[in-house]
Amino acid sequence: MTPLLTAAQWYPERIGIALALCSGLLLLGSWGKGSGIGLSELATRAATLGMMALTGIMNWGRRANGDSERTMSEDRSQLLVEKANRRRAEEALEDAQVRFRSIFESSHDGFAYAGFDGRLLEVNRAFEALTGYSREELCNRSASDVIAGEQVETDLEQRRRLRENGRAAEYELDYVRKDGRKVPVSVNAFVVRGRDGTATGLAMIVKDMTERKQTELALRKTAEQLHQKNEQLARANELLSAAQRAAARVQRLSVIGQFAATVAHKIGTPLTALSGHVQLLSEDRSLAPHVRSRLEIVETQIERTSNIIQDLLVYARRPDPVWATVDVNACLKDCFALFQTECARQKVEGILKLAAEPACVRADRQQLQEALHHLVENALQAMPDGGRLTLSSSLAEASPVERGQRIAIDVADTGSGIDPEHLAQIFQPFFTTKTIGRGTGLGLAIVQETVRAHGGQISVESEPGKGSRFSIFLPLVGESP
Repeated sequence: MTPLLTAAQWYPERIGIALALCSGLLLLGSWGKGSGIGLSELATRAATLGMMALTGIMNWGRRANGDSERTMSEDRSQLLVEKANRRRAEEALEDAQVRFRSIFESSHDGFAYAGFDGRLLEVNRAFEALTGYSREELCNRSASDVIAGEQVETDLEQRRRLRENGRAAEYELDYVRKDGRKVPVSVNAFVVRGRDGTATGLAMIVKDMTERKQTELALRKTAEQLHQKNEQLARANELLSAAQRAAARVQRLSVIGQFAATVAHKIGTPLTALSGHVQLLSEDRSLAPHVRSRLEIVETQIERTSNIIQDLLVYARRPDPVWATVDVNACLKDCFALFQTECARQKVEGILKLAAEPACVRADRQQLQEALHHLVENALQAMPDGGRLTLSSSLAEASPVERGQRIAIDVADTGSGIDPEHLAQIFQPFFTTKTIGRGTGLGLAIVQETVRAHGGQISVESEPGKGSRFSIFLPLVGESP
């Protein structure tokens, strides 16, 4: 037993087992000796057995208490750990709330949290400054109360869409401040969700757009001013170009005028004398037919030379226009009637189309009539085998540098047309593609000078083999002749 008890001292958790073994050995020893054991020894063994049993019971109690104490100590440690973790979590949550509140309040843009019904639950200082209301006045109040009346439906529709699809939305509104002043704002709204993922309300970031709108307005005004300046510059450039062309034309006309005057003086008088002698000779009835034929050729060429000199004088020294209110339709009717016989002779179909409304311009009727005659003569010469000649008038929009409407006068034919390489030269003096004896090359130059003198423009469209269309544009006047 002594070794067992000694071992139990080293392993206190096994002391109960050691005592039980020692008690068993004592009982076996007493049983083996039978009646040979004395009363005193028996009493000693019984006392020893009782002490051992009592020691075992006490040791078991201490173990139970120790286990309980250890369990309680572990529970206390776990509680302390949990409490420390909870304190740290609360501190972290409090720090996050402080940071969020700092961001929420220090933002220059208005922040607001609202329910899906539009009731404001929280706003920051920037939102207060934007609307002019205090937080107490705004909270539990509908967001529609600070929105311009005509835009409330827009806000309701955006909130409805947000609740249905959950996607962030950005739109513009006009807020009405407490003092009644409207403020243009940009609203960026998105859904706020709880821990379980369900939508709890709406967050709105509201940005004041006043400065941006003012900047956009200033930019638009600047753009309009630049556009007006560009138009003025374009008009000034056109006027300058016109002045340059006029100066060049004046210089050219001056040279041509001097030349025409010299030609008229040097050649005109001899031609007149020649023409007179030819006419006298033609009256001699004794002349042979072939001689009379040659005299007719001479007279024709004298007349052609005189016409060339006359065209030079007309081009170089055109008289000042006699201004009056002229009905364009009446001019076209006269021109059409004048050339009807020639059209019939050449088997050309004549068509006259006139504007339904009065078409009056400020013009020299004689000069305008001469310009139309030149164009019609050119058209008939381009259709020696017949065709179609169309004279028409119609209303046209003003050009970019003019105001009001214009009248368009068109002279179109189905003749031979003009080669593209010649289109840029047809208005130049003395340029002609006609055969010798058919023209001087001054007709279209005179037409262009007449149109420009009347404040108009002339253009041409032509395709070889398909005919030509000359269009004259003149500014309309509201007065009838």
